[in-house]
Amino acid sequence: MSIQKPTPGIWKLTRRSSSSWTVNVTASTYLDVDYQLKETDKFGISYVVDRNPIAGKNYTLEVLAYNLNSSSSSFNLHLLDDNGTHLYSHPVHILFGSSKITGYMAIVTPAKDFYVQLSGIDQNGFQFKRMCRKMTSPVSVDLFVKPIIGNLDVGVVHNITYTLSNLGGSPQTYTVSITDDKGRVQSPTSQQQILPAGNTTSGYFQILSPNELELVTYTVSVKLSGSASVLQSSRSTVMFAGAVCSSFVSRKCRLSDTGSNCTSFTWSATAVFSFDVSTYVDITNVSLTIDSTDRKRLHISGICCQDSFTANAKPSAGSGCETSQSVIASAQEEVVDLVPVVTDQGSPETHHNESVPHKHHTTNNKSNVWPVVGAVVGSAVAIVVGVIVVITYKVHLQKTAKLKMGQTDFPSRVDKSNKPQFHQSSLSL
Repeated sequence: MSIQKPTPGIWKLTRRSSSSWTVNVTASTYLDVDYQLKETDKFGISYVVDRNPIAGKNYTLEVLAYNLNSSSSSFNLHLLDDNGTHLYSHPVHILFGSSKITGYMAIVTPAKDFYVQLSGIDQNGFQFKRMCRKMTSPVSVDLFVKPIIGNLDVGVVHNITYTLSNLGGSPQTYTVSITDDKGRVQSPTSQQQILPAGNTTSGYFQILSPNELELVTYTVSVKLSGSASVLQSSRSTVMFAGAVCSSFVSRKCRLSDTGSNCTSFTWSATAVFSFDVSTYVDITNVSLTIDSTDRKRLHISGICCQDSFTANAKPSAGSGCETSQSVIASAQEEVVDLVPVVTDQGSPETHHNESVPHKHHTTNNKSNVWPVVGAVVGSAVAIVVGVIVVITYKVHLQKTAKLKMGQTDFPSRVDKSNKPQFHQSSLSL
């Protein structure tokens, strides 16, 4: 039986036979509702809850109505269980905006599954009810996965840490598992956690990728032991990138520090890496020191200005990188060329391994190889990252030209216009 354009009101279907009937009533309407739960953090920022809510916790219920006539009134929001029984009802104020129709209500989530229903009086004075078909399942367990900030180094094992809390009234055994879309998660990929009521524990999984600039999406979820139903889950994406390094000159060179006087002058520089330095390559006539508080920094010093060096370092596992730099004196004033280069390391050079930072002076002998801590992953694969930065400071003193033109060497006043000017070229990346 089909009834087209039924009049507003309540329709009743009466059975006039003793036979059993199965009745299925379907209807369609332009009016539709949806909803989402929101939570406010300690900084007062509201965000949408994208996982099962915690039973008994405070949330804000935001209802969204579609094609609701603005002449409608007397709105109420209802939480219904599977049988249609009202778990909670409360009046709600509906806001008719230019782009959407919304209403907000503070709720305490019940301990059982629920649906959300919006009711009111339509523009014709008839009562209407519209329920969202989405079901929400509150849980008594909280899973928090610590976010990863920034990129992860290629070839290095990284931890994915989680915290699990049993917020129920009885002990539970949970299974926490992890999956990813590239197969980069290391075994084991699941763990069992036995938690008394009100207790919290933590654990971690490990992830490793050998590929440069690879995006990996992983999902951590928790279930009751032996159950297929996911109680909580968290999904994140990380990028694996190669090691990064750079260097800068701390003390520069002058022409007076070259030639016969060069041995009395020591220049210094600092190489900065994106990892804690465990191993570095010896450099002839150059001293290297790992910073005592920040192992990402390698302090370098040497004698004579007409010199250059390549700081080559590795972490305890995975590939490192190198930064090349020239320390050159000009004919007039100081000129320093800085050229960082990022490469993969695989050359059989002299290495120095430090578990505790200390100063090390190198020698001319490059046949002695110190042990390298950890395995070097991907030594045969070149990291395709190149960064060339050339920063040149040039000071041109025109003393000779001034003498030819008859200009005096003694200006009448001393100000910025009489000082040597430094000219910096643009950065080329």
